[in-house]
Parts: sequence; C-alpha cells; structure tokens
Amino acid sequence: MQSLKDALDQEYNWPAQYTFKFVVPISRKDDLANFFPQQLISWKESRTGKYSSLTCTQTMMSSEEVLAIYEEVKSHIPEAIGL
Repeated sequence: MQSLKDALDQEYNWPAQYTFKFVVPISRKDDLANFFPQQLISWKESRTGKYSSLTCTQTMMSSEEVLAIYEEVKSHIPEAIGL
C-alpha cells in the first residue's frame, strides 16, 4: 500500500477530486453503493450480467483517506476489485 500512497501523493494535491472504480458481483452492488451514499454513482453491467462496475468521484482530503476507503470496502466485500 505504501507504493500506492506514494503514487497518489505524487499525482494529487490534497484535497482533490478522486475517482473510485470498483467491480463487484451484481449481488453485492447495493452493498458497495452504501460506501458512497452522498455521491453520484455511475454503474455499468458486464456483458454477461454477472458483474457491475462502479465509478464515483468525490473530494478526498488525503491519500490516507483514499486508502482507508479501499481497505474498508475490501474488508466488507472481499470479492470487490478496486481499479
């Protein structure tokens, strides 16, 4: 995670708009949406209809805050893939 933190800190001047992208099984779509309740979420289903991808942009205060969201999502939805 340190290399991702370093990359985020090089790319962004915090606070900044950060775009989260995740892929989850369709059955976990609502669970993932709960992590971004105040944000505009864009969804796209896979061709087979088994997976859904989320894209959500929100203002983040630091790279630590970004990483905390990825870690929290992964701890509650192990099958989630962060992109």
